[in-house]
Amino acid sequence: MAKFTPAMVAVLALLIVGFLMARTYGEIKVQEGRAEREARQAQREERRQQRRLDRATDELRSAERELRRRLRGIERDR
Repeated sequence: MAKFTPAMVAVLALLIVGFLMARTYGEIKVQEGRAEREARQAQREERRQQRRLDRATDELRSAERELRRRLRGIERDR
């Protein structure tokens, strides 16, 4: 039966700890990447909503100008 020396046990322990640390680091990086992607997606969605709001505002202003123009024409015709 093989006898393990203290040095062999220490090396094995370091390998196990290193593996666990690497795995944890990898999981952290995956989570960070996911969080960054979600943040970028949220920013894109926010910009899209803002553009939509800006377009709707422009349409309302345009309709308001058109109505005012028509009203002036009606008042002028009286």
